[in-house]
Amino acid sequence: MEKPEENEGTLAGGLLPYVGQMSPQVMERLHNLGADWGALNPEAVPTDLWPSILSSLNEDALRNLAQVGRVWYRIVDEYRHRKLPDSQEALPSNQIKDGVATVFTNEQLLLAMGQEGVDAIHIRTKPGDEINLLGTPVNQAQIHAYGQAHITVSPGFGGYLYGHDQVWVTNFYNGAFYGHDSAHLTNLAGGIAHAHDSAEIHGVSGGTVSAWADSKIFDISNAQGINVHSRVEVHGVSGGTVNADGESKVFDFSEGSVIAAGSVTVDGVSSGTVIAGIDSKIFNVSGGTVNATYRATVTNVSGGTVNASQSANLVNVTGGMVEAQGTVTVVIAGHATLNDDFGHVLLNDQPIVTGPDGAAIPDTVTVSHVDGQVWGPERRDSRDESYEDLS
Repeated sequence: MEKPEENEGTLAGGLLPYVGQMSPQVMERLHNLGADWGALNPEAVPTDLWPSILSSLNEDALRNLAQVGRVWYRIVDEYRHRKLPDSQEALPSNQIKDGVATVFTNEQLLLAMGQEGVDAIHIRTKPGDEINLLGTPVNQAQIHAYGQAHITVSPGFGGYLYGHDQVWVTNFYNGAFYGHDSAHLTNLAGGIAHAHDSAEIHGVSGGTVSAWADSKIFDISNAQGINVHSRVEVHGVSGGTVNADGESKVFDFSEGSVIAAGSVTVDGVSSGTVIAGIDSKIFNVSGGTVNATYRATVTNVSGGTVNASQSANLVNVTGGMVEAQGTVTVVIAGHATLNDDFGHVLLNDQPIVTGPDGAAIPDTVTVSHVDGQVWGPERRDSRDESYEDLS
């Protein structure tokens, strides 16, 4: 990075575009500098406050801030390289045992991350304490956070972070996160995240997620892959791919794709593609495409397209289009009619059930409505008897 030649500026001149991203705790400390804190020179900010401020900024924001002036360049550069105060060079020996460092403050965490011989770092704080995770430990030491701490992760971190005991983690861009014991992660933008034992992940815009054992994932807008097992709940999918099994549930699916197998429930499909099989249950389809097979059940279809095959079951169909083949059963809510010429079932004079690609409905499919079967064995038998009477 080339050192800029602009004027030094003030705190407000550099930070004003980003104050909305800062935590209430950071803003409170800035206001404690004085009523006119925005007019102060950046050098007036206590050294230990800068990690809290800069950890809330993404890489583009840091790059822009470094161009404001020489002082800003130095502050960002030291932040990137985790430059430590010269007064402390290492943690006290009584905080390191068998390669495991136990830390209680941001300053101790930075020291441990830069210290040779440290293989793991345990963060233990009071509930609600703010911790800033900057850069990556020199030995790729695993970091374990306990005690309901609030951890903010910078874009420069690329190591291993384990959250325990209801720890709250904000921002994750690189590396691997393992959430246990009701840990919370907000804003997953990259890397790999694992959620176990009622952990929660809120806001997925990138990266890969694997979740088990009653964990929950909220607001997926994009991801390289979401893999959920064993009673996991997913709320709000507007992009990416979700692979679900083991009695997991997906709610409010509006874009992307869901592959459901093994008693998975998907409730609320308005767009995208759902592949439903092996006893999965799909509810409330208003748009998108559902491919249902292998004993899948689709209930409440008002729009979109359902491609049903094998032994799939469709219940309470009021709209959309069903293309059926195999031993599929379809129950239409309302009075349907049969178009004998094309072999289609109509609702309100519009085709609602056809065979694949608009072909005639195969004989193996059963379609019922309020007056009984409109297509199926009973209907075919009565038609055959009528033909015999005519002969």
